[in-house]
Amino acid sequence: MKKSLVLLFIFSFVWAQSTIPLGNVVDPETQTSEGSPSASAEIGLNQTSEGSTASAEIRLNQNFVDDVYKIECGDLLEIIILGEEELSRTLMVMHNGTVSFPLIGEAKVAGLTTEQAAELLVERLKKYFTQPVVSIIFKSPTLPYVSVFGEVLRQGAVEYQRGLRVTDYIALAGGPTTKANLSKVKIVRFQTERPLATTINVNEILDKGMLDKNFELKSGDWIHIDKKFTINWGAVLQFATLTLTALNLYLTIERINE
Repeated sequence: MKKSLVLLFIFSFVWAQSTIPLGNVVDPETQTSEGSPSASAEIGLNQTSEGSTASAEIRLNQNFVDDVYKIECGDLLEIIILGEEELSRTLMVMHNGTVSFPLIGEAKVAGLTTEQAAELLVERLKKYFTQPVVSIIFKSPTLPYVSVFGEVLRQGAVEYQRGLRVTDYIALAGGPTTKANLSKVKIVRFQTERPLATTINVNEILDKGMLDKNFELKSGDWIHIDKKFTINWGAVLQFATLTLTALNLYLTIERINE
């Protein structure tokens, strides 16, 4: 009889534990649920996980906070040569990071700011003009959207708008759900070398107005909001009830045996 009670106790404990959701931690690189992409992209540098040093985290976050937009493959650039309108044109940055321009041929501009790219073209054009003046304007970003996954009302792609920040895109995705864990929001950025990932505390941004941590996003960035850690108190109560019932049954049998 005692063995049966012990087995009943173990069964009730295991059953109650199986009904308590602990909130899975899901990375956007490995998420395969409906409406979310799956990817095996390596996260570059040091992720902001347990064991990472503070200095590594600062270096990583600086990659996100950098407000200077650099040219990427696929960007559409309007290149204007002052006084030489016949040379001015709109070009797309090729997959190898170059643009093909009259007189100078291919010029690698990926990874440069528009000012740096303009200076590069000026140096190349000095062979043909005394004082060339070059202006470069972005016509469109590489990927005109930011992807928002996890605990938001509308998962998916949100139209990219230059100047908008993390909280802006969360709001455009319908805002967080009641289960959202805003204290650990993951941001993933894809770049030429390899992807970068960092985690920010949106609650801290909203509660304390820490706008320096609410950095501007770039086209192609990912936002992932995980679920809060939750306990099913109903299941816990059921487990406690089963335990008390088994204990009472055991005590009753002990009294009878006496």
